Amino acid sequence: AFPYKIIAFINKTKSRNRSGYLLFRDGGAGFFNVTSALAFDGKTGELIEGTADIGLWDNRLEVVEESEGVLVLPKDFSRIPRQVQGAKPLKEGDVLAFRNWSRPNPAVFLYRAKDISFSDVTVHSSCGMGLLAQRSENISFLGGGMYPKKGRYASTSADATHFSNCRGRIVVANARFEGMADDAINVHSTCLGIEERLDSRRFRCRYRHPQAVGFEVFAPGERLRFIKGPTLEDGAEIKVASFEMLSVNEAVVTLEKDAPEIYGKGDAVESADYQPSVVFSNNVVRHNRARGALFNTPKRIECVGNLFERVSGSAILIAGDAQGWYESGACKEVVISKNVFRNNLTSAYQFTDAIISIWPEVRDLKNQKTRYHGGIVIEDNVFETFEVPLLYAKSVDGLTWRNNKVERNADYVRRDGRPFILNYCENVKIEE
Repeated sequence: AFPYKIIAFINKTKSRNRSGYLLFRDGGAGFFNVTSALAFDGKTGELIEGTADIGLWDNRLEVVEESEGVLVLPKDFSRIPRQVQGAKPLKEGDVLAFRNWSRPNPAVFLYRAKDISFSDVTVHSSCGMGLLAQRSENISFLGGGMYPKKGRYASTSADATHFSNCRGRIVVANARFEGMADDAINVHSTCLGIEERLDSRRFRCRYRHPQAVGFEVFAPGERLRFIKGPTLEDGAEIKVASFEMLSVNEAVVTLEKDAPEIYGKGDAVESADYQPSVVFSNNVVRHNRARGALFNTPKRIECVGNLFERVSGSAILIAGDAQGWYESGACKEVVISKNVFRNNLTSAYQFTDAIISIWPEVRDLKNQKTRYHGGIVIEDNVFETFEVPLLYAKSVDGLTWRNNKVERNADYVRRDGRPFILNYCENVKIEE
């Protein structure tokens, strides 16, 4: 399904049928095991309810050569574990798209780019992100999109568009995103974990997530923001005097003035400057894994006029953390308006407890004095959905839900019947 060539290694034996295993081969001499699969409905192209990621990593994917050019998988995929009790099993005509968790190269990569516009650009397949932008500013992706060619089911093996440590204005509009193995858009900053407070101005920090190693987080003259790790509370902002790499994973950050004494090992630091505003409008997002859109930035976010259809996880996720993925950026001004949410959340993934999920990773909520997210308005949307939660929110100060239309159906198996799940939230309005 993805642009690896699939190779079958067949062991020559005296038996009638030869057996072996499947591998992906990259463009060079490298090989990847087939670690999982996504199950698509052969007619509609949607991910099949309750299947999520079909794990194959317990051993290599064995195959038997039944006849010349015909390989049979000795595994009963109709009996795979289901997340949703009562969901229908896989059937003849459904399609398995084999995956590997590695993502060695995106279709388009931007680094230190500025004022870049893509117009009617389409990516049908990628061994990674469709568009990956790092340390860049003012990027527009207008028209086109990331979706499979006719007759295929999967497109990018990770996010369709991914913006990390960017600033300025990000605009993604009038595009089609379908069949991705992750979000249509993911916007976030990267924070580093503090390993040691060397003195009042110097901190030894570490890249805590292996996929973030080497990200350019700070430069002299830019503002750094402290984050209390366990409670995920934003703190002081101070300019950086120098950033010195000690190794691949560690660096020493020196500040222009003394930092408050409360920050030390277990806390985190992020850029206060490389945080963009976002417009995600009039797009179609459907038939993909995990989530539809993921936002983590304190600048204004407008998610307006989109269709989220049969996304197998949450349609929208607002996350943030300084203990796990270390993808930060507390949201302070979010407008989610005039969207149509049609039958999303057919499977369960990380942080996907409702169609709209506000799920920062806060390890110590009880001692949190200020909430992580705020200023979120969800209004004038249409939810066409079976029985699943509409909104999950954690650690939000300022959340408004108003004038949204909800039309219930029985298209999928009923799940949790609570429409709203609120956890350590303040100043919440649910009306009209």
